[in-house]
Amino acid sequence: MKRILVVASYAPSLRNFRGALIDALLHHGHAVHVAAPDLTTDPALRVWLEERGVICHDVPLARTG
Repeated sequence: MKRILVVASYAPSLRNFRGALIDALLHHGHAVHVAAPDLTTDPALRVWLEERGVICHDVPLARTG
């Protein structure tokens, strides 16, 4: 089992653009971690991730310069 970290600068993009990737990684038995700013401000997204067993990390990132 590998540990995979998916980093995003915009938390909703984890589900919108990386959801299929995350599901595929989990399906193949990998431990998936995600890191993005403001994960705690979107409870629905966090629940979606945690229900799948994804480990969430709220990190400070600036989307622009």
